[in-house]
Amino acid sequence: METPTFANRKKQQADNDRNNNNNERAQDSRTPRVGQSRVAILGDSMLKQINARRIQQGMKHKIVVKPFPVDESDDEINILSQSRLPKNRNQSEPPRHTIRSNEDKRHNYSAPRKQQADNDRNNNNNERAQDSRRSPRVGQSRVAILGDSMLKQINARRIQQGMKHKIVVKTFPGAGIKEMNHYVKPTLLTAPNKLILHVGTNDLQRMTPDELLTHVQKLGESITRENGNIELVLSEIITRNDDKTLADKVNEYNKGLAQLCIERNWCLIRHNNIDVNHLNNYGLHLNKQGTSVLAKNIKQFLNRN
Repeated sequence: METPTFANRKKQQADNDRNNNNNERAQDSRTPRVGQSRVAILGDSMLKQINARRIQQGMKHKIVVKPFPVDESDDEINILSQSRLPKNRNQSEPPRHTIRSNEDKRHNYSAPRKQQADNDRNNNNNERAQDSRRSPRVGQSRVAILGDSMLKQINARRIQQGMKHKIVVKTFPGAGIKEMNHYVKPTLLTAPNKLILHVGTNDLQRMTPDELLTHVQKLGESITRENGNIELVLSEIITRNDDKTLADKVNEYNKGLAQLCIERNWCLIRHNNIDVNHLNNYGLHLNKQGTSVLAKNIKQFLNRN
């Protein structure tokens, strides 16, 4: 029999998955119906539990929710904040705002909020792994992993254990290939050595595999043109079990992606060891076992390269 604590954790994970799936269904049709106005809600991690589908019930609005969890140590924020500093400001002056460490945040959780802390553990670990990214250690290469919600449970700190890589993971739930054209730009400012791009899951409902491959090629060429020294790595789309037609399109796309990587001399991470048994009950996102296999695939690629 499951202990109450374990049962609560499973229920919380199911609730989180349900919110994410509902948000993606609510955002699925990019063209609002006649008479509908479109409302975009953007913000930080305070919005991550907001359910767009519930908000728009009974309303003449098409709701899109985009949470962007970012820690204050991010290179993008450091670059932007440094550019805004007055030139005559005393460099020894202490920061105006003191940011509590993750350790302090964790100790301030009261008992009723401990469950939420457990659910956010991966996010906190990613923040720690990214905390000293301004200057990678000697011999370390910087690896940025960007993608949609399929990466949401990836733990950067675990991947980089025992490796000579500094791992940064950026997830953009609901993002498609067109949105990724914008999301990738702040990361390129940090000049990573490798950029792993996992995108396309949210595009196949409204694009053919060939159309998606054309957009991916344009994005890849834009990235390599922006940073000629970057090693671009494309990640296969993971199989789906929510729609047979989409599952067939995933297979067709992945075949074309392999050919594209050969032609453009880009690297490829395969996920043919992930099947429907690694998906959650909705047949779209990964379960815990599937996330482990995905992280293993990424780590094995980095170890070989």
